[in-house]
Amino acid sequence: MLYYGAAYYPEQETPATIAQDVKLMKEIGFNVVRIGEFAWAKMEPREGEYCLAWLDQVVDQLGTAGINTLLCTPSACPPRWMVDRHPEILYCDHRGVVRPIGCRRHYCYNAPIYRDYCQKMARTLGKRYGNNPHVIGLHIDNELAQEATGRCHCQICQRKFRLWLEQKYQTINNFNERIGATFWSQDYDGFNQINPPLRTIEESADPQLIESFMDNPTLRLDWERFCSESIVQFLNVQRDELRQHSKLPITTNGTGIGTNGVDYYKCFAGLEVMCGDIYPSLRTDSMHSTTTDYAFHRGVKAGQNFWVAETSAGGSAHGVWGREGRLQPFPGTLHQNALQAVACGAELVTYFQWRTFRYGAEQLESSIIDIDSVPRRRFKEFQAAATEIKKLAPLLESSHIVNDVAVCYDFETYWAIRIKPFKRGYDYRDHLHGVASPLAERGIHCDVVPCTAAINNYKMVVVPTPLVMDEPFKQILREYVRGGGTLVTNFLAAIKNADNNAPRAEVPAGLTDLFGMRVGEGEIVYDDPAHNSVSQISLHLDGQRLQSPNRWWTEVLEPNQAEVFAWYDDTFRKGQPVMSRNHFGAGKAYYLGTWLEREAMGQLLASIARDSGVKPVPIIAGKGVEVIRRVRGDGSPAYFVFNYSQHESDAFLETPLCQLSTGQSLQGRVILEAKGCLVVGELSR
Repeated sequence: MLYYGAAYYPEQETPATIAQDVKLMKEIGFNVVRIGEFAWAKMEPREGEYCLAWLDQVVDQLGTAGINTLLCTPSACPPRWMVDRHPEILYCDHRGVVRPIGCRRHYCYNAPIYRDYCQKMARTLGKRYGNNPHVIGLHIDNELAQEATGRCHCQICQRKFRLWLEQKYQTINNFNERIGATFWSQDYDGFNQINPPLRTIEESADPQLIESFMDNPTLRLDWERFCSESIVQFLNVQRDELRQHSKLPITTNGTGIGTNGVDYYKCFAGLEVMCGDIYPSLRTDSMHSTTTDYAFHRGVKAGQNFWVAETSAGGSAHGVWGREGRLQPFPGTLHQNALQAVACGAELVTYFQWRTFRYGAEQLESSIIDIDSVPRRRFKEFQAAATEIKKLAPLLESSHIVNDVAVCYDFETYWAIRIKPFKRGYDYRDHLHGVASPLAERGIHCDVVPCTAAINNYKMVVVPTPLVMDEPFKQILREYVRGGGTLVTNFLAAIKNADNNAPRAEVPAGLTDLFGMRVGEGEIVYDDPAHNSVSQISLHLDGQRLQSPNRWWTEVLEPNQAEVFAWYDDTFRKGQPVMSRNHFGAGKAYYLGTWLEREAMGQLLASIARDSGVKPVPIIAGKGVEVIRRVRGDGSPAYFVFNYSQHESDAFLETPLCQLSTGQSLQGRVILEAKGCLVVGELSR
């Protein structure tokens, strides 16, 4: 079943307003709301005194109207009485500043007493609602580690980190050797001497305590691992308690690819469904990057469909305060965004939020119902989307996405690059989009997957900037290519090992046989031509000739078996190789010693994909148009053709297809209205 609705906060409303909201939700066509993530003080106003009659009534009112509830545990906001009684649960940042109550996420995820309180709350909610027919799922916390709350430095966390290190390294001598402690005389005599890193890579964190401080890179990566694992353990305390009392699916909401420093592959491994917050732009002519975000969400649970807990509801009638990205939507955008989400695999979509907040830090934020309670054009778009999603449900529920290309995403590589960036302005997450989006523009979509043996299911796999590589993944890549796969990777591959250190080996370390070459030298590509690093690259691949400047990083290759297909055109490197292809077993391994501008990169990747047997969709997209393919149970494809632009655009159907809503046969050029969507496919077999 497909669920479509909004985040709802009845704890802020009167009974009369709640009754009005239920009526409007039914009118708009919603069948789910997400409730409870910030309501601890309402649920338990005093320790051990659970007051849930108000919640019982709301869940029942909604359910009677055909609106289900996704019920959240409220651990994102521990109440005042708890903080007063146990100040040791408060979060302490990398500067030693304790976060007081007054915002949210002011807790330490490692504090035993706070975990106990959360477990008790989960037990109470699980017993009371775990078998309620109107509750479709249980949602833990809200946006774990958001607002730079994922790297607590309190005394509890410091002690646990030292124990974590001791369990990993066993002896202090082993620890000293593996981190290279002899550098800068950092040898330790015992694990009790080790402190967490002073610097942080958290998104939105406050300024560094000492700007020029340089912690040990191995220790810093271990700190990221430890904190991520601690957050997952905190989550699992509630998960395990909820499971004692309910068979409902349990989840939490992530916040994008790498945003909060939690390894989502591990975070969701023990949960039934991946769930995330995705806020696409409401004023853009391209949504390929959002499609890639959805692909990441599918890949977290091995291709399963996912939930979207929060997404853009549009600008409010009285303006959006403090959020530049939530402008008033171009007409049709909200409708289209809903269809894009479900076409990409979302089984649940809830907007943030239903009604504009009157007070608090998020007052006057974008919402579905404005502060004056008057339904406006956005209401009508959500209503239209609800109607169309209901019509499309049989198609969506009987089909799934099948892609032949995958891009590997690795949290430890993301952390390692943020710990020690090689180029100012390079973003590992943007690089992921820089692979997927140009291919999508050419009718080839990618899955986003972890670095596991599951890559054997794909004809082509791209592993962007795999800075940190452990030996098991190197072996996975070797076997993938030997078995007939096409591997594409780029500069700085395997330059570090799992300890975030550089092995004394030819680069890419341990993979020179796979790629049939080694890297001779490399450097940053400066934007300033005076550094003489911006070069023209000429490519000659399978009859295709391309030329583009290099970007980010650039290397000179020293091939022994590999076939070179790209050279430098100028500077002192003129004529030297920069990209190569090697036949290994039944497959091919491509090494790109630099990156190219978007158009050239798209052509290169598409050429490699075609050579690997990957077929683009039989629809040539016009400007701002994207085609998403789903495969039905009988093997026949269905295509969602989206015009993301704010102008009329077109698409060219290379083969006859049927418009699924009308049965009309279409071929050749079709016109798509601004923010329009066309659903076509072969007649069912």
